[in-house]
Order: sequence, then C-alpha cells, then structure tokens
Amino acid sequence: MIDVTAREFRVSFKKHYHCYQEIKGYDRTKRLILFYAVECGLKCRLLKRTDLNSYLELLEIDEMGDLKNDGHNIKLLLNKNDIFEFHIGSIHTLNGRECIQSNQFNQLWRYGVAADFVEEKDAETVFEKIAKWLDEEI
Repeated sequence: MIDVTAREFRVSFKKHYHCYQEIKGYDRTKRLILFYAVECGLKCRLLKRTDLNSYLELLEIDEMGDLKNDGHNIKLLLNKNDIFEFHIGSIHTLNGRECIQSNQFNQLWRYGVAADFVEEKDAETVFEKIAKWLDEEI
C-alpha cells in the first residue's frame, strides 16, 4: 500500500463518486467506481477519526493487522468507523460456485463475473447510501 493522506482519500472519494453519478445505466464498471469511492471515503473518515495524517500511520497502529491484510473489506472499514446502520449482503455467482463477500466485490465487478443481478443491485443500493452519507460526512 502506498502512503495516502486523508485529503487525498477525500479528493479521490469525491472524484469517484461524481464519476459514478455521471455514468448512465447499471453496469459493473459503474459499480466498481462506486466501490472505490466508498473505500476511499471510509479510509478518509477513519484517518480523521483517529487523528492520523496518513494511511501508513494507521496501518502501523492497526493492532489486528486486518486493514493491511484486507484493506478492500468495506464491512471492516464500516466497523472500524463505528458505522453499523448499513447492511451489505453477499452476491452469488451464476455458476453457483461462489458466494462473494463485500471485500471481493471489486474483483467481481472488475472481472465481469456473471452474478445474481438482484443481489448486485441490492449491494449497489447500499453502497449508494454509504456514499451519500460519506459525501455529507467528510
């Protein structure tokens, strides 16, 4: 992980979220951008809450090491921010072999794996709510 400041995370959140809002329709690329917007926003908020200047500083004090090992885990980032009002479900692949959790949504949407459309849309709706909340919060 490269070192990123709270300001840089905030700017990335705003740019990604704006880009997401501008894309018409529903597709995986749009969802991928939203995923990264939410991840950046949650990391920004976590840095502000812990009064740290950079993500590497946060990783140094992360006692469990879970951020270092699972930095794309949106549920983990929500928990570390003491945000418990958003429920993110899993997404089943259409081949029936996998049940994708939120820390792998970026892979699902990046690689275009065929998945349950309703579950994908439900996840997107929750991510939209988180992003809207973050847009006002940070």
